Amino acid sequence: MEVDRIIHEPARLRILTILSGVDLADFTFLCTMLGLTKGNLSSHMDRLEKAGYIEVEKSFNGRIPHTEYRLTKVGRRELSEYWARLDAIRSLRQTPDDAAASSPGESGGNAMGLELSSSAFQFGETIPTKYTGDGPDVSPPLHWGEPPGDVESFALISDDPDAPVGTWVHWVVYDIPADVRELPEAVPTEEQLDDGTKQGMTDFGSIGYGGPAPPRGPEHRYFFKLYALDSLTGLGPGATKKQLLAAMEGHILAQSELMGRYKR
Repeated sequence: MEVDRIIHEPARLRILTILSGVDLADFTFLCTMLGLTKGNLSSHMDRLEKAGYIEVEKSFNGRIPHTEYRLTKVGRRELSEYWARLDAIRSLRQTPDDAAASSPGESGGNAMGLELSSSAFQFGETIPTKYTGDGPDVSPPLHWGEPPGDVESFALISDDPDAPVGTWVHWVVYDIPADVRELPEAVPTEEQLDDGTKQGMTDFGSIGYGGPAPPRGPEHRYFFKLYALDSLTGLGPGATKKQLLAAMEGHILAQSELMGRYKR
């Protein structure tokens, strides 16, 4: 079983994934999101256009050219088929141990009473549209119990391990004060909150919560992972998930997770 080699190229896969979640995306936006040079992006877009996977719309703002891209019906269909084939290949290659490792927290991931929960959805349930890219896209309310030990701060990471481009980071929050036991609905998308809580960079290239916005296809799992730490992270606002994980190493007293599902 083979996959579409045009789509399978990492940069083009990310391009199509972004386009599957929006009506139109302009050239500058894609350059910024993907970190590609103009020449490199142009080359990928030419290849996708020739394959019939995208449409190009060109206009002028005064004398300044403006180029936008849209995913075609053919591109959407081929992208959906690509994911289906990729899932089939993965299932053929997956061992029982691999399956267990790739499904963290399917029966819950709560430790020592910390227990992360939400009044918006239960573990394993569908995340309401309100908290996704198909709705207002505000963060869901999250609550947790009393942590063990001498906690100095909390941190939270939300990500999607089922994204076709690899795990996609939706929220990075850290230096949550030790006496806090919830993140309310619709946390402002600011680098630092009034109580000192900091927010980091998501894979959308923005600060604060970015809800589920998967491409059409199989259901995705969205994990909200809470960490009780014995110290502050020492990070400034805008840190990435990778930077937060490095800062937390050796400081995690307990952790808990909540998982919701969403598909288009």
